[in-house]
Amino acid sequence: YYDNSLREFIFSYSAPVYDLAHKNIIAVLVVDFDSQFIDSIVSQNIGQKYTSIISRDDGAYIYTDDTDKVLNQISLSKMTNKNSIEAQTYQYINKAPCDKVCSLALSDNSEKHLILYQSLKKMPWTIFADYTNQQLGSLNRESDNSLTMLNIGFWVISLVLLVILVNLYR
Repeated sequence: YYDNSLREFIFSYSAPVYDLAHKNIIAVLVVDFDSQFIDSIVSQNIGQKYTSIISRDDGAYIYTDDTDKVLNQISLSKMTNKNSIEAQTYQYINKAPCDKVCSLALSDNSEKHLILYQSLKKMPWTIFADYTNQQLGSLNRESDNSLTMLNIGFWVISLVLLVILVNLYR
């Protein structure tokens, strides 16, 4: 939901608390996450771009970089184009849930996609990242100072080894 006072989206998760002796619900635990919290967790761990979090129940978007999908409550289970990468991803994730990071190769008519996904423990959500070959290629790049850093590392290690050898010789 959208919180007007905070001016941001809030994601709620609730779970019943049971009294096992009497077999009834005694409370409901509710946790609210603001969108910035989820953004920071996603960007620190796998990167915001290309990443989505969906409900395992119906494939509804909980988080994605395309906020229209969250706002319009788009559900992957209700997509009309069952051959789309998103629909194929949802169908596969439902058939083969994964508690560790798993990968899946899919293709549509024009491109191949690598899907990385994991079911979140203790939450009814699955997080997945969708990369095309072109996007994966853009992630493999060297920085402007890569060669300089390698040279500095080589000389520092050489100097440390030289100091060790001199100390051993004494």
